[in-house]
Amino acid sequence: MGRYTSWDITAYEFGFVGLILFPIMVFTKNFSPLPGPDNIVYLLFLGLFATGLGRMLLVKSQVHLSGKTVGLTITLEVLYGIAFALVLLSEIPTQREMLGGLIVLAVVLFETLRGRKEA
Repeated sequence: MGRYTSWDITAYEFGFVGLILFPIMVFTKNFSPLPGPDNIVYLLFLGLFATGLGRMLLVKSQVHLSGKTVGLTITLEVLYGIAFALVLLSEIPTQREMLGGLIVLAVVLFETLRGRKEA
């Protein structure tokens, strides 16, 4: 423990995922076309800040936070991505996504309130 920084762990995690998914991207016939140049900047922003920076901070925070808090933070990461896509890409969430987001928020709220009662 302590040999790897949060940056190292995040880089390994994303590197391995990239190595596994790259051949699927290249050789799958159902692969959707790349986004247009106007959306590339926004997608890079979402990837770097909503996912990359968030994951790195999550790994770093695991030293100081409980597993429950870290788990709730991971759960909310999806909602941050949806919110950024709404604001930056004007992508309106579907009813199914809204229902899923409400379920996630309800669980997070329930666990937060339950944790305060126990303390």
